[in-house]
Amino acid sequence: MGEKKRKPFWVPTLLAILAVILAGVGYWIIQGNSGANPRVSSQPKVTGKVDYAGQTVRMTDIQAKVEKGKISIPLDVVKEKKMVRFEY
Repeated sequence: MGEKKRKPFWVPTLLAILAVILAGVGYWIIQGNSGANPRVSSQPKVTGKVDYAGQTVRMTDIQAKVEKGKISIPLDVVKEKKMVRFEY
C-alpha cells in the first residue's frame, strides 16, 4: 500500500533521443545552405544563359582525351558547336 509507483524508464530515454534528433535536424537546417562551394564558384564561366527556343540543335561527336585520370574535351569545339557528345 505504501509503495511508490515508479515511472517507466523508457519515457526519459525517448525524450532524450527525440531531443538529439531535433537538435540534429535544427543544425542541418541552419547550416545546410551555407553558400556557394568555393571550388565551384572559382571556376571560369564558360557561357551565359542560352535560349534555344525555335532552333534545331544537333549534337556533334567529338574525341575526348583522358589526361591524368580526367576527361578532357576542347573548349573551343564546345563553344562553336554548343552541344557535343563523346563516349568514354
